[in-house]
Amino acid sequence: METVWVETREEFEALAAEWDEAVIASGSHNPFVLAEFLMTWWRHAAAGRALRIWTLRDRGQLVAGIPLCREPIWRRRTFVHIGGAAANLTHGFSLRPELHVVERLMEALAHRRDWNQLVLPRVLVTTALAAEAQQIAGRRQNRSIVCAVSAAGTNGLIDLTKGYEVVMAHLPSRLRRYLRRGAREAQRLGPLELQRVGGSEAVRRLFDEHRIYSTQSCATRNRRSAFEDDQQAQFFRDLVGRFEAKGRLEARKLSAGPTTLAISFAYRCGPGAKWILTSFNPTYASWRPGHLLIEALVREAIRQGDPVFDMYYGGELLYKRQWCTTHVPLVRVTLLCNTSLNRVWYGVEQQLRINPRLRCVVHSAQRLVGGIARSRKVQTIMGPREIEDSVL
Repeated sequence: METVWVETREEFEALAAEWDEAVIASGSHNPFVLAEFLMTWWRHAAAGRALRIWTLRDRGQLVAGIPLCREPIWRRRTFVHIGGAAANLTHGFSLRPELHVVERLMEALAHRRDWNQLVLPRVLVTTALAAEAQQIAGRRQNRSIVCAVSAAGTNGLIDLTKGYEVVMAHLPSRLRRYLRRGAREAQRLGPLELQRVGGSEAVRRLFDEHRIYSTQSCATRNRRSAFEDDQQAQFFRDLVGRFEAKGRLEARKLSAGPTTLAISFAYRCGPGAKWILTSFNPTYASWRPGHLLIEALVREAIRQGDPVFDMYYGGELLYKRQWCTTHVPLVRVTLLCNTSLNRVWYGVEQQLRINPRLRCVVHSAQRLVGGIARSRKVQTIMGPREIEDSVL
């Protein structure tokens, strides 16, 4: 087995076809490790970062990989998954569970001097990486690198295998009443129709409409849309167009007659749709257009024979608690250089994660001094959880 670090964009572009073949062969069904996602994000967010893509080869064959980059977080040299918060899942890929990816990654990191910690914030507990990390973290560690694992919320799924009626029966009775009432009101404008939008340029135009609705709906609640940030918007606009060109996107619009009620974007990688972006027309907010959209998407997914509708992380959000029938735990995997300072920093970061008040105080201090906030401008690219929460 041989570890190879890929540290330039040109090196990864030369590797991209082989990389995607290995990702698909691994069965991970994780769109956030596909080369198109990684390189699109890198084009928009490379400033202040350095590529550190870890690969493992067995007699020349690419058998495992974790797409990493180095960035300063709290002045700590941190390796993180490429894509930041826009990557809903951060567990890389491996062709075989017996490769012991975490052990081999730790061995490779032991020879580097350009890092303090490595963080994979959203790893499905069902993956081999999570199982191995938990096993390592659970035993006594007397080594130069320490592995720590902590809870990181849940990944929400709608099981479609039992049919539409079962999905709807899972919903609270009040939400079912809202759906019936909203559908009746919407049909005054014309018949409800879920339309598929195809072609890269048409998809990008739909994204522009999505951005307007996201901004307007947030403004009605005195909140700021993630898409008011031009960098954020340009990244996703570029990404949906590129995924559409690769046949890996489902862009849909729910309309009542000529009027757009809601918009949805989902990735296609493995079984079922992977939902990433959604917005609704705030003019008709009282009709619950976001929920009408989900109901229409569920109907269409069942018609297509999809076994599952993946709503990704943020399972504690109300609408995901209402719709999702399954919640798969996520864990945060951290590898630390075993020094006293790094252990202290890790403890501080854990407290910030679990204590909202402390986190608010620290963010206020950052805005006051200004320097840290400016140095991390690129990190304003948000993930689907924050975006969905802002519009549904």
